[in-house]
Parts: sequence; structure tokens; C-alpha cells
Amino acid sequence: MNTDISIIVPCRDEDPSLGKKIEPVIETLSRMKYTHEMILSCDSTDNRIKNDIINMRKSNPCIKYVFYAHKKNREDLLLGGLNMASGKYIGFLHHDFSMPDIYIIAAILDLEKGFDAVIVRRHHSVTDTPLALMRHLASEMINTAYSAWFRLPRFDYFSPYKFFRRECILSLANGAKEMAGLSDAHLVARLCKGQYKMKEIAGLFLPGHKKGSGAGKASSLSDNNY
Repeated sequence: MNTDISIIVPCRDEDPSLGKKIEPVIETLSRMKYTHEMILSCDSTDNRIKNDIINMRKSNPCIKYVFYAHKKNREDLLLGGLNMASGKYIGFLHHDFSMPDIYIIAAILDLEKGFDAVIVRRHHSVTDTPLALMRHLASEMINTAYSAWFRLPRFDYFSPYKFFRRECILSLANGAKEMAGLSDAHLVARLCKGQYKMKEIAGLFLPGHKKGSGAGKASSLSDNNY
């Protein structure tokens, strides 16, 4: 049975708090009018992590998972999740859930308006620590250099937070057969070079954020259509 939204989370680094981080995202999806599934694509060798994911599935049937016996890169894990996804809209998240879950709603609404892809541009909360300011400046410099070198529009090419219409991501990945080795930057570059309608929305990047934090601040940041 097809679903409206598939959220794919590549879980590369073992994190004992994964369940607590997933809960607010599941709550957000449950409040929406759409049917949904969350796919955890995991290469953990820690049986405790696997058992936690299996138990999460038992208490919430919308959670699906795929386990790998050996370490995989992010692209391989995304491919594994994509092969399982049945959603009309497909979203890629990062396992640390450093974006408030409200951006899922914003991205899906834009896809419903006709956009093929929505990228969440990371804005680090530069007032928190000097390290956050350094991360923000580094991110801006890298993206500026990437877009200039390849003569592409200015986007956050390395953002792990992306949302697609199903036909768009399958086209980009050639039916999910060539996803392995396709980096976040390559995905966005192919979107820019193809005949796709895409949008970049501003998101406040908050490592270790609590549910709902930062949502109001991010609303004042500008969006970018292409």
C-alpha cells in the first residue's frame, strides 16, 4: 500500500538517544493529514541499537528498518531506504535530527504546490557559541566556492535535509540503481542542471535542539526559488 510521506534516516553512528529524537518527528507526522512511514537504514553493529529500533517498530508500525552487517556510507544507506520507500513524497533527514521537525511540514506543503524538490538551507545559530559561528562561516564559504566552481545557482549543496516528489528522486537516482556514491552535493547539482522546479527554505540548524525550538526564529529567514 502506498503512503503519502516516506522519511528516510540513515543511521551511521550509534546513538542511544535515537528513540527520543525520533519521537517528536513521529508526533509531527501523526498530526498531519498524510499517511506516513519512517525508514531507519542502519549499519550499526551494536545489537542494543538494533533491538531499540525493533522495539520502536513494535510500538509504532509506521517505523520500518533495514540493517546492514558492515559499515556503509550515507549514500548506500539512503539507497537502502529508498528501495523500501512507498511514499508519494520522500524526505531525507540526518540521524542527529538537528533541524526542528516543523520543516517537514513546510517542505511537504511546498511539494504539494508543485515543486519537485525542497532543500532546507542550514543557518547555524551563531549566537550560541564561537564554534557555531565558525561552522556557519565554513558552510557558507564551501557552498559559495562549490556554486562558483561549477557555475551553479547558490544553494546549500551539502544539506542532508531534502524532500522530493517520488518521481523526481527516482529520476535523479535512475530508478534507485545509481544512488550509491551520489553525494548530497551531486543531488542538488543534478536538480539545478535538470528541468526541475526546486525551492530552498531557510532552516535553523540546532544540534541537540529540543522539540519546537528555533521554529519562530527561522520564519524570518528568506527562501530561494529556482
